[in-house]
Amino acid sequence: MLDPRRLQAELSDLMADIGVPPDWRPEGFGEAEADSPAESDAANEDSEPGRGGDVAANIETAIDLLRLWVKYLLLDLEATRRESDSLRKMLQRRQEEQES
Repeated sequence: MLDPRRLQAELSDLMADIGVPPDWRPEGFGEAEADSPAESDAANEDSEPGRGGDVAANIETAIDLLRLWVKYLLLDLEATRRESDSLRKMLQRRQEEQES
């Protein structure tokens, strides 16, 4: 099973790869994680009892933000395609007018 902190780190990397601005990310998301499983276990033992819920909430928030960001990117891609098609048609008309 994937450790919640590892999942949080993976989601943070994914957000960075997609280009989600840092100010869109949950507070404290993507902070440095423990390097080894032993350090991770020790950190979990020292943490507050409710801390696991905070990590889960951060992960849920990050997933929601990723969904929103992907939707935004898809809408932007579609708008760019439409604009490109429109400009291509305009260029084609101008070239046809110049040839006439």
